[in-house]
Amino acid sequence: MRNLLNHMKFTKKQLEKLADQTRLLSWAQGAIITSASGFNLTISLATVSVIIINFVTLQILGLFFDKRSEK
Repeated sequence: MRNLLNHMKFTKKQLEKLADQTRLLSWAQGAIITSASGFNLTISLATVSVIIINFVTLQILGLFFDKRSEK
């Protein structure tokens, strides 16, 4: 992935925007699943695990974009 981003030229502003949107996406997917529990839908441990892994991955990706924009 690092090679791909080295070949693609992003401006600092674009990278900051990507970081913000990635963080927003991580919170949104968590909120959607959490609100679904209000509709009496059963949520298994596997589902919760996937949500947590996805949230953490998106947060790390947002941090990566932030670090990249500082260069």
